[in-house]
Amino acid sequence: FVSALYQDSSGYLWAGGYGGLSKFDGMTFTHYGAKKNLVNHDVQSISGDKKGNLWIGTANGLSSLKNEVVANYSSKNGLLSNQINVVLSMGNEMVWIGTSKGLNYFDGADFKEVPITIGTKAMNVTALAKGQNGRLWVGTEDGLFMYQKDNKAQAKKIHSLGNISIRTIYTDKSNNVWLGGKDGLYKLELINGKFKTTSYNEIESLNKKEISSIIEDPLGTLWIGTTNGLFSYNGQQFEYYKIARESNSDIIGCLFIDIEENLWIGTYSGLYRYRGNSFINYSDKDGLNSNFIFPIIRDKSGSLWIGTNENGLNRFNG
Repeated sequence: FVSALYQDSSGYLWAGGYGGLSKFDGMTFTHYGAKKNLVNHDVQSISGDKKGNLWIGTANGLSSLKNEVVANYSSKNGLLSNQINVVLSMGNEMVWIGTSKGLNYFDGADFKEVPITIGTKAMNVTALAKGQNGRLWVGTEDGLFMYQKDNKAQAKKIHSLGNISIRTIYTDKSNNVWLGGKDGLYKLELINGKFKTTSYNEIESLNKKEISSIIEDPLGTLWIGTTNGLFSYNGQQFEYYKIARESNSDIIGCLFIDIEENLWIGTYSGLYRYRGNSFINYSDKDGLNSNFIFPIIRDKSGSLWIGTNENGLNRFNG
């Protein structure tokens, strides 16, 4: 099971999952696990900072890796929890860490906390995304929060969204923030200095759908992957796409748009490519080591990397 993919500035591809962390240099894999001092074998998230450090969030602590040297961190070092759900570098010296008990950041020397609570309840941070003008969007199981430096070191809750559970955050070309999860699809936009929230859960086709992935294509069409089908949104209406007769093809784990503007859809029945008129299927019969597809990324050479639920990582160069 590959749960995280990242490509660093040198072009190396990093893959993380239940078995640890692997680096691919175009020829061979180098594995990093407990035997190479990684804090835990269950990798949840990977991100790199501008200093060349690779940050690895795991189910039981945080590791950094640079020049083959691993450093490990835990709650003893100031982390709010050892359960690290998401790691995000903002391009400056700060690295943000979403944990099961709140939000940390690393300022280059120490781990510090950004208060993010409802009453006395600590928030389980499940998603992070960069926003406009230095904003950090923080998705939790109990709603959306926004952090800016002028917030007096506190993340502010977007109350208009209530306590929705967030699985994915995507910022489109117009800087609208799209949110998805088990509570459906929402859009947040800034109008005249105020945030306007739009819910799409009254749309019959999207009703009671869990949103797993959101992406925008070069023409501005929004593609929405759910646990019950693929949808597109052109700003006016939603359209449902029947990918295949196989019912598991409607269970979508991830979406990706490549440099040739193909839409790739990772599902429970394999990988599909959409060129605007038909869906082409790639499954274990074509060499995938599993039909259960989750993360997808394309490297600098144009190869497509596909994370699966059972046997790790695949490379597709077609």
